[in-house]
Amino acid sequence: MESSIRNKFKFYGLKTPERRQSYHDFIKREKKNKKIDWALLNQA
Repeated sequence: MESSIRNKFKFYGLKTPERRQSYHDFIKREKKNKKIDWALLNQA
């Protein structure tokens, strides 16, 4: 990510594979509870 902004800024976010995995795990866990907070997920 830093390379796309020419190393002018530090990148402190989650890289895509990590973000997708955590999102997937969260949805799987919430499906067991039968309620998903879609507003929270859309903000993320």
